[in-house]
Amino acid sequence: MTFWSRKFLEALLPAILVYFFQFLATLLNVYLYVPYYDTPMHVLGGVGISMGMWHLGEAAREKRFWSIRSRGMYIFLIVVSTISVAVLWEWYEFIVDSLNLLRFQGTIGDTMKDLFCGMIGALGMAIWLTKDKK
Repeated sequence: MTFWSRKFLEALLPAILVYFFQFLATLLNVYLYVPYYDTPMHVLGGVGISMGMWHLGEAAREKRFWSIRSRGMYIFLIVVSTISVAVLWEWYEFIVDSLNLLRFQGTIGDTMKDLFCGMIGALGMAIWLTKDKK
């Protein structure tokens, strides 16, 4: 396995695990019994995606593709890229709902809450991942 394929797999694994639990919860109708289950899943989604973005950033740093020295800029890039993925996820939910395949989305307020929860998870994990290791 090449360096980049291994790093890409490491980056995807946390997000894949969150998606698996979300998909399993949908199949088992967990949302009917635990209506707030969606909120921690979106926070964990932000955590998982930001972990993946951090892995890719570290791989790029290791291969000297970039040399961002500012912790604040690194956190900003992780959070913005995670928010971008969260927006794509919400588009995915909208398309699936529009095609009447599954029922993912609620109101616009629910979508905004989902995006906010993902951002909070991303910000918290980005700060933790980029802290100085002593």
